[in-house]
Amino acid sequence: DIDSPFDINSIDIYRDELRFDLENTGNEDLIVKKIKIDDCDTETPDKTIIKDDERNFDFDCDFNSRVDSDIDIEYMKSGGNETLTASGRIRADFNYRDY
Repeated sequence: DIDSPFDINSIDIYRDELRFDLENTGNEDLIVKKIKIDDCDTETPDKTIIKDDERNFDFDCDFNSRVDSDIDIEYMKSGGNETLTASGRIRADFNYRDY
């Protein structure tokens, strides 16, 4: 789950990787400046997500068999100069095998 104006879709979680689509559910185009997720590398993508659209994000992570990580997204409205923040949490339980 995450604060408005975002929604997280199509989540794939692995021991060392996290992928998801970040949807802009707001009324304005947004520029994602920074994404910080516990147990993952911080990304500074500088990607624009137009309203009612989504963009894919990939992260290098170091998860155990349980994921319970905070996510913080710093973003700006297109044409704006104020940095805003959306926060949420990613949770999952999974089993994996090393081959």
